[in-house]
Amino acid sequence: MKRTGKIAVCGIVTALCTVVMLLTFINVATLAAPALAGFLLVVLVIEINWKWALLSYFAVTLLSFMTPDKQALLFFVVFLGYYPVVKSRIELLGQKWMRVLIKLLIFNAAGAVAYAALIFILGIPANPFESFDFLGGFVYPAAVIAANLIFVVYDIGMSRVIVLYCRMLHPAIEKILKRG
Repeated sequence: MKRTGKIAVCGIVTALCTVVMLLTFINVATLAAPALAGFLLVVLVIEINWKWALLSYFAVTLLSFMTPDKQALLFFVVFLGYYPVVKSRIELLGQKWMRVLIKLLIFNAAGAVAYAALIFILGIPANPFESFDFLGGFVYPAAVIAANLIFVVYDIGMSRVIVLYCRMLHPAIEKILKRG
């Protein structure tokens, strides 16, 4: 594909991602919108390459500062936006246990950054689980374990949707892009 075609496709995907991020005025979209916007970047990884997808991620990040839900922006910036690009690189590694370990390390590092940002930038209380103290201090570790399990399900789901995309849409999109 010519450079102008790549720029056009990136512009379209960036615009779609930004529109999705602007939908965060709907309360349930705080996690769904950044996840969908991030998944749209998979199209760029598959159709062009990971470098163009990363460039689009940065553009969406800048454009999404207009988004009404700053927590959704934080989720996109800290994890859901760049993860599809990073995932494409991690999947090239040899052993499955190494891929899983690296993904979990990245997820937990991103979680720590997001937690710090929630406290220091958005002013969320440092211990959001104070009201659950009757459980004897096990709430925070349980939340971290639950978050990791949810991430594993998210990663598996993303892998399956990528396979479906490659089987169903990629051949048609590839034909369209080669014509243009």
